[in-house]
Amino acid sequence: MANADTTSGILVSAGYEDIRLARFDSQMLIGRDLDEAVDYVMALGLAGEIIRLAGEDADRIRPRLLEAVRGALKPF
Repeated sequence: MANADTTSGILVSAGYEDIRLARFDSQMLIGRDLDEAVDYVMALGLAGEIIRLAGEDADRIRPRLLEAVRGALKPF
């Protein structure tokens, strides 16, 4: 939940008040190799959310999205 407005909105809807958010950056291992990292991002990351929101178009956009994720992660 990187978006502060979204996170705050969820917490307010759940009944919380006086919400304060602080940025916390940290390194995170998302896979032992490129394939594992791509699988992670496609399942749980932003790419996974795009696939979930695509509904009936998910199968059509998945290959292009997979290629883009792989290309973005390859240097790391």
